[in-house]
Order: sequence, then structure tokens, then C-alpha cells
Amino acid sequence: MTRFIVRKLLFLLLTLCLLSALVFVLVRIIPGDVVNVLLGGEGGYFPERIEAMRKEFGLDQPLSVQFFLWAKSFLTGNFGISLRSGKPVINDLLIRLPVTVELMVGAVVVALLLGIPLGVLAAIKRNTAVESFVQMVGLLGLSIPEFWWGTLLILGAAIYAPWIPTTGYVPIFSDSIANLKAMFLPILTLGVISSAVIMRMTRSAMLEVLGAEYITVSRAKGLRKRDVLFRHALRNALIPVVTVAGVQAGQMLGGAIVIEQLYALPGVGRFVLDGVLGRDYPVIQIGVLAIALAFVLINSLTDILYAVIDPRVRLR
Repeated sequence: MTRFIVRKLLFLLLTLCLLSALVFVLVRIIPGDVVNVLLGGEGGYFPERIEAMRKEFGLDQPLSVQFFLWAKSFLTGNFGISLRSGKPVINDLLIRLPVTVELMVGAVVVALLLGIPLGVLAAIKRNTAVESFVQMVGLLGLSIPEFWWGTLLILGAAIYAPWIPTTGYVPIFSDSIANLKAMFLPILTLGVISSAVIMRMTRSAMLEVLGAEYITVSRAKGLRKRDVLFRHALRNALIPVVTVAGVQAGQMLGGAIVIEQLYALPGVGRFVLDGVLGRDYPVIQIGVLAIALAFVLINSLTDILYAVIDPRVRLR
């Protein structure tokens, strides 16, 4: 276990270093910069002002010098100052982080609560109308884009359930009831789409396990159908499901950008999107690194869950 954790930490550091360098270069080769965004159409009339602002932001220096200065500040715990607001980006990130964490946790819970039971139901009701219906629902979930599904939920709530807010956010510690109402639609939007993938994987894994010899032996011994299904079949079928759930949780980080923009949630995804639109380089860099860190941690947690679900799996 110790070797596994050390290896994951080294992989995490290497990933963050490479990603930080890649993001640093990519965001700076995009046409235009924060000075053009701030000045807009007025920039062409004041070239000296443009040069002064670029010098103030350090954008007049060579790219290699900019990267060296940024890396030096990053390693000393200084993650930069927003070029637009003038505030430390780490403070803005920490303020927005709870919103995204709540969205992600809620979406994963919804995806698992919907996907696993529906997958098991489709497996035990094979070649029936129930399986066909579940398969059809899963196919729709895979086909519908998140923004379109979210738009439908907003329209439906506005017409048929006006007591459910469609935009805005209330901190959970300020008013838990209002928070649940505000997060209901975003969580449902992100969770339902991901549940389709988990459902299909659960069904496939359950069908494979139910056809194994040890399941036939368990039934021949006279074990109750419920025990065979949940204590033997489902536990072994969950191993590939855990893999897919981990991957889906990582993909939700990308989907959170769309969902937070759609529902006007002040989360990390919207924070990064605003940084991209405003060419705010420090915001983009800290936001992307935070998302990458979360993705690697989720995958590491998935590997650890292997050993919890199946003792035959050992982490070395």
C-alpha cells in the first residue's frame, strides 16, 4: 500500500508539472490577451497604453521568462494575482470550490443510485420488456447532450414546478433547504446523464457474472436467490462498474463547466470559463490544475476501492 501511494504521488506531481507547462503555453498562443479584452475597441487608438499595460502585467517579456517567473512563484506558494480583479486567484478558487464539490458529489450519488439498480434490473429481467425499456432509457441518456437536457429541465421547472429555482446558488451553511432547491436541477442534470453509462456497464457485468460457474453452484446449493444476486453476483460485478464510475466522475469535471454556466453557479468550472473568456492567465492555470488534481485523486481513489470490493486485488 505504501509503495502504491508513493507511486501515485509521484505520478500526480509529474502530471501537474507537465500540465502546468502545457496550459501555460497554450493559453498564451491564443490570439489576443487580457489587455485587448480590457481595452476592447479602444486599444487601437492608444498603442502606448497597450504597451504600458502589457509591461505592468509582465506580458512584454519572452515566454520563457514568463514561465520561469510563474513557476518560481508557484513553487513558493504564490499562485498568482488575477489580471482582471487584482485579487489572489487561490482565494477565489477556494471560495468557489465548495460549489463544485457539492455538485460533483451529488451527481455521483444520483448516477450510482439510478445506474446500478437499473443495470441489475435489466440483467435479471433479460429478454423482457423491462430490459428493453431500461436499454432504451440508457440509450437516450447517452445520446442527449448535457446542455440540452439541462435546458429541458429548466423549462419544465419554470412551467410546472415554479417553486424550484432554475438559477443561482445559496451556500449550504446559510440555508440548507434553499441550497438543496438550488442544487436539485444541476445535480439531476449531471447525474442522470452519467447514470446511463453506469447502467449499461452494470448490466453487462451482471450478465457475465450470472453466467459464471460459481453462481450455478451457489444456486445448486440451495442459497436464496437474493443472497446469490447481491452477496455473490453484484459484489463481483461492481469491480468494472467502479472503474466506469471513476472515469465518469472525472468526466463530470468537464461537464461541470457547462452545468455551472447553464445554472449560473459560482463554481470552479464557471471560474475557469470566465478566465478563458477574459484571457486571465493565472485564473486559467490555477483552475485547470485544480481540475487535473481532482481527476487524478478520483482515479487513485478508484484503485483503492478495488481492494475494498475484491480482497483478491492487492495494491503494490
